[in-house]
Amino acid sequence: MTRSLAPRPIAPAETGDPLDPALLRIGAVLVLGAVLAQLDTTIVNVGVGSMADGLDASLTAIQWVSTGYLLAVALVAPLSGWLVDRFGGKRTWLLSVASSSGPPRCAGRHGRPAP
Repeated sequence: MTRSLAPRPIAPAETGDPLDPALLRIGAVLVLGAVLAQLDTTIVNVGVGSMADGLDASLTAIQWVSTGYLLAVALVAPLSGWLVDRFGGKRTWLLSVASSSGPPRCAGRHGRPAP
Protein backbone atom coordinates (compact mmCIF):
# COMPACT_ATOMS: atom_id res chain seq x y z
CA MET A 1 0.00 0.00 0.00
CA THR A 2 1.43 3.40 -0.91
CA ARG A 3 0.76 6.63 0.89
CA SER A 4 -0.32 9.69 -0.98
CA LEU A 5 2.10 12.60 -0.83
CA ALA A 6 -0.61 15.13 -1.64
CA PRO A 7 -0.80 18.01 0.85
CA ARG A 8 -3.56 17.61 3.37
CA PRO A 9 -6.13 20.41 3.56
CA ILE A 10 -5.78 22.87 6.40
CA ALA A 11 -8.61 22.72 8.94
CA PRO A 12 -10.38 26.02 9.76
CA ALA A 13 -9.01 25.97 13.33
CA GLU A 14 -5.47 25.91 11.99
CA THR A 15 -5.97 29.03 9.88
CA GLY A 16 -6.60 31.28 12.86
CA ASP A 17 -10.05 32.32 11.63
CA PRO A 18 -12.56 32.87 14.45
CA LEU A 19 -15.63 30.71 14.72
CA ASP A 20 -18.80 31.90 13.06
CA PRO A 21 -20.88 33.98 15.55
CA ALA A 22 -24.04 32.09 14.55
CA LEU A 23 -22.37 28.82 15.49
CA LEU A 24 -21.37 30.26 18.87
CA ARG A 25 -24.95 31.42 19.51
CA ILE A 26 -26.33 27.98 18.66
CA GLY A 27 -23.82 26.38 21.02
CA ALA A 28 -24.76 28.80 23.80
CA VAL A 29 -28.47 28.03 23.37
CA LEU A 30 -27.86 24.29 23.51
CA VAL A 31 -25.70 24.60 26.62
CA LEU A 32 -28.36 26.81 28.26
CA GLY A 33 -30.99 24.14 27.61
CA ALA A 34 -28.86 21.43 29.18
CA VAL A 35 -28.12 23.61 32.21
CA LEU A 36 -31.81 24.45 32.69
CA ALA A 37 -32.78 20.77 32.57
CA GLN A 38 -30.14 19.84 35.14
CA LEU A 39 -31.06 22.80 37.33
CA ASP A 40 -34.72 21.82 37.29
CA THR A 41 -33.96 18.25 38.33
CA THR A 42 -31.56 19.43 41.02
CA ILE A 43 -34.10 21.85 42.49
CA VAL A 44 -36.71 19.10 42.73
CA ASN A 45 -34.26 16.69 44.40
CA VAL A 46 -32.97 19.26 46.87
CA GLY A 47 -36.49 20.23 47.88
CA VAL A 48 -37.68 16.69 48.67
CA GLY A 49 -36.99 16.99 52.40
CA SER A 50 -38.60 20.42 52.70
CA MET A 51 -41.66 19.23 50.77
CA ALA A 52 -42.03 16.24 53.07
CA ASP A 53 -41.88 18.50 56.14
CA GLY A 54 -44.11 21.22 54.70
CA LEU A 55 -46.80 18.86 53.44
CA ASP A 56 -46.57 16.52 56.44
CA ALA A 57 -46.06 13.59 54.09
CA SER A 58 -43.74 10.64 54.24
CA LEU A 59 -40.47 10.80 52.37
CA THR A 60 -41.53 7.90 50.11
CA ALA A 61 -44.75 9.72 49.12
CA ILE A 62 -42.78 12.84 48.20
CA GLN A 63 -40.27 10.74 46.26
CA TRP A 64 -43.16 9.25 44.25
CA VAL A 65 -44.40 12.77 43.53
CA SER A 66 -40.95 13.90 42.38
CA THR A 67 -40.59 10.77 40.24
CA GLY A 68 -43.96 11.50 38.65
CA TYR A 69 -42.86 15.08 38.02
CA LEU A 70 -39.66 13.97 36.31
CA LEU A 71 -41.58 11.43 34.21
CA ALA A 72 -44.00 14.18 33.17
CA VAL A 73 -41.04 16.31 32.13
CA ALA A 74 -39.75 13.40 30.03
CA LEU A 75 -43.16 12.95 28.41
CA VAL A 76 -43.20 16.58 27.30
CA ALA A 77 -40.46 15.85 24.74
CA PRO A 78 -42.88 14.65 22.02
CA LEU A 79 -45.10 17.65 22.71
CA SER A 80 -42.08 19.90 22.27
CA GLY A 81 -41.47 18.37 18.86
CA TRP A 82 -45.03 19.11 17.82
CA LEU A 83 -44.75 22.69 19.10
CA VAL A 84 -41.56 23.19 17.09
CA ASP A 85 -43.30 21.91 13.95
CA ARG A 86 -46.32 24.13 14.59
CA PHE A 87 -44.78 27.40 15.84
CA GLY A 88 -41.10 27.17 14.98
CA GLY A 89 -38.02 26.41 17.02
CA LYS A 90 -37.21 29.95 18.12
CA ARG A 91 -40.70 30.72 19.49
CA THR A 92 -40.95 27.36 21.24
CA TRP A 93 -37.50 27.76 22.80
CA LEU A 94 -38.18 31.29 24.03
CA LEU A 95 -41.54 30.25 25.48
CA SER A 96 -40.01 27.27 27.31
CA VAL A 97 -37.14 29.30 28.76
CA ALA A 98 -39.50 32.09 29.86
CA SER A 99 -42.00 29.68 31.41
CA SER A 100 -39.33 27.76 33.32
CA SER A 101 -37.37 30.76 34.57
CA GLY A 102 -40.07 33.39 35.09
CA PRO A 103 -41.94 32.07 38.16
CA PRO A 104 -38.83 31.32 40.27
CA ARG A 105 -37.45 34.78 39.45
CA CYS A 106 -40.70 36.46 40.52
CA ALA A 107 -40.90 34.38 43.69
CA GLY A 108 -37.32 35.26 44.58
CA ARG A 109 -38.02 38.93 44.07
CA HIS A 110 -41.02 38.84 46.41
CA GLY A 111 -39.53 36.47 48.99
CA ARG A 112 -42.22 33.81 48.61
CA PRO A 113 -41.93 30.26 47.29
CA ALA A 114 -43.01 29.64 43.71
CA PRO A 115 -46.43 28.01 43.24
